[in-house]
Amino acid sequence: METPQNTCYCTICKKNVPFHIKNVDHKKEFLRTICTLGLWLPMWLSIALVKIKICDFCGQTVSET
Repeated sequence: METPQNTCYCTICKKNVPFHIKNVDHKKEFLRTICTLGLWLPMWLSIALVKIKICDFCGQTVSET
């Protein structure tokens, strides 16, 4: 049995669940970068490039498999 592509295994729910991708608030990250004189920029880039999957049922992060 194949799992649909829009589900991932949640360790909290103990089953495959639908998920959504956490959105990045770029305005907030821009302000943080300005306030820290650019020191926050590497963190902003890593947040923007890594897609965090959130379980639709419990709100926790889900695994890739």
